[in-house]
Amino acid sequence: MKNLSIIIPAYNEAATIEILLDKVIEAPLNFDIGKQIIVVNDASKDNTLAILHAYIENFNQRKKSFPAPIDIVLYDKEKNEGKGAAIHTGIKSAT
Repeated sequence: MKNLSIIIPAYNEAATIEILLDKVIEAPLNFDIGKQIIVVNDASKDNTLAILHAYIENFNQRKKSFPAPIDIVLYDKEKNEGKGAAIHTGIKSAT
């Protein structure tokens, strides 16, 4: 099965990252295709990274309940390099 890779750069998104991921996961695709969600934490100074780790752990326990395969990949950049660099990091890992 083919995957649609969705790149999400994140910087200090603790207040919104779970809502965003829920919406991306729930968005229907009209094709027989899976989703690869690539989240690039760009050295957030808030607790975005901790929230992402908890979200992914919870998601991995329930991901078999979705009709199409969905994977979430997390990259944590130690230095903030901006949105463009975060997107390029995501592109390099897209399948």
